[in-house]
Amino acid sequence: MNCFARSLVVFTSFLVGSSVVIRAQTASEHFPNDDPNGTANVQVAGTMQLGLKVQGLGAPIRASVPVIVGESGQQVAVDSARALCVEASTGVLAMVCDDPTCTFPIGGTKTITCASGPTGFSITRINTQVSFTVSPTGSTRLQSLSCRTPSGNTHGDDLLERVLVRVDPNGVQGNVVFRVHHFQGGQNPRTFTVNTTGLSDVALHTAIRDGYNGMGLGLTAVLGPPPGCFFSADPDDFPGNLTEVTYSAATQSTLLDFEMDGLRLGSLQGQILTMATLATPATGCVAPLPAASSCPINNTSFLGNKQTLAWTFPAGCPLPPSFDVVKADLACRCNTCATCLENDDGADMQASDAVLPLPGQGFWYLVRVNGGTWNDSGTGLCTNHDAANPLGCP
Repeated sequence: MNCFARSLVVFTSFLVGSSVVIRAQTASEHFPNDDPNGTANVQVAGTMQLGLKVQGLGAPIRASVPVIVGESGQQVAVDSARALCVEASTGVLAMVCDDPTCTFPIGGTKTITCASGPTGFSITRINTQVSFTVSPTGSTRLQSLSCRTPSGNTHGDDLLERVLVRVDPNGVQGNVVFRVHHFQGGQNPRTFTVNTTGLSDVALHTAIRDGYNGMGLGLTAVLGPPPGCFFSADPDDFPGNLTEVTYSAATQSTLLDFEMDGLRLGSLQGQILTMATLATPATGCVAPLPAASSCPINNTSFLGNKQTLAWTFPAGCPLPPSFDVVKADLACRCNTCATCLENDDGADMQASDAVLPLPGQGFWYLVRVNGGTWNDSGTGLCTNHDAANPLGCP
């Protein structure tokens, strides 16, 4: 995989990972009943978006969950678990679930397991809890679980190895409350509040960063730009800035969950709240996945003029020296919005691009021998660029 961004610091912060400790591999979403009467989770109608990425499945599972005013957290959890199960079995992945009806009782415990060959996961709902849990099966690993709600209703994650948070006021300005339940003693949960009024997108997520760093729970929060196509979470969830929170394995064992509580405007409109819990990039990849099929190009780089991308012909390649080059913004998901920069280019093994990214942004590039592979021969490859979509070049 030869993805190079003009802003290499931005790019490598998403892609490069070091060895990590394998940690807990279950994740959950919960929806507390925190309306004024303490009986409901939803005060504004809307449609939540859930996302689940599982190593080896290739594509994320994306499910829509309508929420109705007055619904309890138990009902939202039941509907969410069912929506993920239905999408896994009837969507593009066509997984086989051991209960094809994907029904979960609101007052009982049930687990449904979905599989695609050796890869799979189970979804569990326990009694009257306001949550559902996703666990991998076999040697599978979870990569991310996310929830995006436009209704301002409270939701939160039980944790993988890091958390991403985004708030879009959506025309409803005021306080957003952030909570972390833990086992470290003292106030529980620890909370902080950010008032969105008058804040730019960057200032808002800087304030959220500072709030997490000031909790005294061993959290490290940073301001992150919108994720690119190599991010574990679906970039559709994060159309602007975000706050990324990480913690050590030891600290993770003392944390229970993260939670965010937004504002509602009567029963008509709510803040858009997005939270995702993710595995680290290194644990989210399969090594190697996939093997390069033919003539991998492993050494793309920009020349000194910073406008000319260059590479060398792979040794032993039986194909003619003709090349394809694709380019996309870092916020672009791979295989969906890349454009063809060069098509069947000649043997000079160079491509020119004088367009500069805006500050804080960048581009990624891929090069292949025409008829060969878009993939490289390394072991850190997370996405098979040869599959399904041809990245804009025939």
